[in-house]
Amino acid sequence: MAANTIVVLIIAIVIFLGGIGITYKFFDLAEQRKATVDAETERSIENLLDTGAKVAVPIFKKKVKRGDLAVFAIGIRNVNAGPNFYVFMTFDEAIDKAGDKISTTDQELDDMREFINANWINTVVAEENILNQERSSIPMAIDVKGALCDSALSTCPDSTTVKGTYIFNVCVCDLDDPDNPQCQNYKDNDNICDVDGANGISAVDLYGKSSGGDIHKILVEVV
Repeated sequence: MAANTIVVLIIAIVIFLGGIGITYKFFDLAEQRKATVDAETERSIENLLDTGAKVAVPIFKKKVKRGDLAVFAIGIRNVNAGPNFYVFMTFDEAIDKAGDKISTTDQELDDMREFINANWINTVVAEENILNQERSSIPMAIDVKGALCDSALSTCPDSTTVKGTYIFNVCVCDLDDPDNPQCQNYKDNDNICDVDGANGISAVDLYGKSSGGDIHKILVEVV
């Protein structure tokens, strides 16, 4: 077989495999977006919002296996705010079954955060229009992959997802708050839901209380 023919075949195979990868990721993200809020969770959200809460996450911990999809939900009640609300989520940290942090250095944690944010979740959960005194329940999907970091990096000698608890932060912003332009800034830039990070958001920038809001914690226990 001529050398040119072999080269053409190799290029064709590479393009084909790349197309499969793109297609898989497209359908994977589409599957997350199709996640719905089940009836039991919906009732729990309604009960919490009935008590006066503006933001409710009634079920915040689930056990899943690698390769499974964990679906949570967040409820928002508009009280003289909005109507445009922005919900975003980012990975915070992971603890193994012995109670130790899975990442042992700041660089390992940063690389793990970048990988999980890109591959396990949609950091932009929703941009929701909720009229005054109305409510909305929004699904939040976490697709637990078999890998937790990029094996090509020196900080990731073993990319296998370790059994343990993976913690995610969820933030809710009122994009129409004239006294708080920070929410729009976060939406347009980094989407980091973390008060401790260099680019993190402040609790006073969030919706949920008269003087700000909370960063809501979602816990996924990989078993």
